[in-house]
Amino acid sequence: MFDDDVAPPKPFGYIIDYSGVLQDLGEALSANDALRGFDEADINQTVTSIADEARSLPEKHAALLDLFAGVSNRFDEEAYARSLADDALRDEFYRALSAFSRTLTVAVASQAFLDETPPERLARWRSDEKRFIALRAHVKARYAESVDWSDYERRVRDVLDRHITAHEVITIVKPLSLFDDAAIEAARAEGHRSDASIADEIAHRTLRSIEEKWEEDPVFFDRFSKLIRNAIEAFRQRRLDEQAYLEQVRTLRDRIETRDDDAAPTPTAIKGKGNETAFWGIAQRELKAAGIEDGDLAVHVSQAAAEIIESHRSVGWQHDRDIQNRIRNAIDDFFFDDAHLAGGGTLNPKVIDAITEAVLAAARVRMVDDGRLR
Repeated sequence: MFDDDVAPPKPFGYIIDYSGVLQDLGEALSANDALRGFDEADINQTVTSIADEARSLPEKHAALLDLFAGVSNRFDEEAYARSLADDALRDEFYRALSAFSRTLTVAVASQAFLDETPPERLARWRSDEKRFIALRAHVKARYAESVDWSDYERRVRDVLDRHITAHEVITIVKPLSLFDDAAIEAARAEGHRSDASIADEIAHRTLRSIEEKWEEDPVFFDRFSKLIRNAIEAFRQRRLDEQAYLEQVRTLRDRIETRDDDAAPTPTAIKGKGNETAFWGIAQRELKAAGIEDGDLAVHVSQAAAEIIESHRSVGWQHDRDIQNRIRNAIDDFFFDDAHLAGGGTLNPKVIDAITEAVLAAARVRMVDDGRLR
């Protein structure tokens, strides 16, 4: 039970009662002054006998299976994985599997449990544990969640490589390289994964990448995030088959990488210029929100903003309030001196502020200065 300070926390441990004193442990803990503020019912649950824990195993196994009551074939991994597309249901699955696996770990440590449990029932529990652990690894990769093996018992990790029976076809799924089309085609050819599984992984990993880069270009990423989510939903609603779904998410992935936006094509004057393009999208959004349709002005704003920020930024500028205020003042001067509406006049100060703050937020991510040569 007791490890050094650097060991990871344990959810439970074993106490071996050589002298038969555990029957008095609850009373001893209740009398301990250090535990006086705790509820007595909680204290009495501090130590649980292996027998009591093992008796809860059938219930926890049933709770795990109940999550997949709508899946008719218990060996159809694809159907199980699709049923876990919902984030909340996946979380419930992770909790149910963790509870079942921990209890099974405790139970099989008891020779009495092994002697009393019918072998076929124990084999079923062990088989289901392996199957669901493999499924957990599959859906974590498929839906672009991080796989943290530290929460797996060593015994459970080892069990994946042993006791494989003839009918099992479950494979631990390794994440695909997002832009490696050769690897994607190889995975399709091997037949271990369906087109839908590969499409889901590409879609969700692209969404995860979008979330990480959102501040760099919020307008562009917002548009493509919606397109990907629409594709996911179209597949779930069976408006797309597996192959069409895969083709669509690969196309969207490539369009994000090359910044190919049909809905808002980048103006020629700033094409290929990442900062200016991002700022143009922001300016365009805020101008349209104010009822102003002036594409040339949005381009002019983006070019000026990029030039102003480039001329003012220095090492650590993104954390320096004084430098950022100087940038704000310079952008304000530009708007009042050079950014004129097509019909004359200047922009409303609220629109100017909205553009300035959104551009600065993007620039703090896109134009970080860490002292390296540029």
